[in-house]
This record gives sequence, C-alpha cells and structure tokens, in this order.
Amino acid sequence: MKINLNGLPIIGNLKNNKRKEKMFKFFKNILLSSVIMLTLTSCKTTNTALVPETMSPQEKEVYNVLRNVESGWAVQDFDKVFLNYADDGTFTGEKNAPVSKDELLALCNRTKDNWRITKMIIKKLVVQDDKATANTTLVIVVGGKERRHKENYELQKRDGTWLIVKEINP
Repeated sequence: MKINLNGLPIIGNLKNNKRKEKMFKFFKNILLSSVIMLTLTSCKTTNTALVPETMSPQEKEVYNVLRNVESGWAVQDFDKVFLNYADDGTFTGEKNAPVSKDELLALCNRTKDNWRITKMIIKKLVVQDDKATANTTLVIVVGGKERRHKENYELQKRDGTWLIVKEINP
C-alpha cells in the first residue's frame, strides 16, 4: 500500500491522488493566507494622526495653525511660532509653571541651543464653534536623543483667526 505526504493511504489512480494532493496544498495555502490577511487588517492601527482629507473646514483651519507652529518649531523660528499664540494666553514654562507668551518666548530664546522640536503629531482635534482642543505629541531632540512629549492646546477663534490660548503639559 502506498502512502501520500499526509500519511493517508493512496487509493485508486496514483496520478489523480497527486493532483488531489496538489489541490489540497493549494487551497490550504489560500486559506492560511486569508486568515493571516484578515488578522492583519482587523488589527487596530496605533497611528492615530489625523488625515486632513476627512476634516471639516473648521478642523482644517485649526490643523493648519498647528502645522504652522510645527514648521516654526522645526527651524526654531519663534516669531513664526508665537504669531499663532494669543497675547493674553496661558502657557507652560519651566517645571510646568504657567507663563505669559512673552515669558515663554524669552525662555525659548534662552534655551534654544539645548533642544529642537522636529515634529508635532496631532492625536486628537475637537472643534466646537469658536473653540478647539488638540492633543499632540511633540518629538523633541535633547542632547542628541529623541524624546516624545505630550502637549495639549486650547484654541479660540478671535476676529476670524484661530489662536492658541492655552498650552498644557499633561
């Protein structure tokens, strides 16, 4: 008695049994591939960055303000960054102490050689009427090492312009 690759006896025509074995392997591989693909596509992605194409016009305006801040931080152009901050806002300084916009600008200028923000990842953006909140993660290089820092922003639309009125380090 002849035995096939699966340990089963071969009955009938040897040529037909080999064809059946090949078909069995083929369908087994398709089934396995399908299970793997379904598993991979059903996994939730960890990249929760926002996609501008799916945003409302208001969300896009706030998103663009945050992107302007990000591009200013990346080249340490603090004038560009702080154009997006309200003059009467409350921000976070050293040791999470609240500071004014002018105090934060002075702090940035004084310490700029020690750090660089290279990216702002916008995790969540909520816009309601003339107010918005944004949860972000800043990618900061300090001493040659990359670190991630959570930063939340509150924005208000004033005279048609979105401004950051509060910066919070959770």
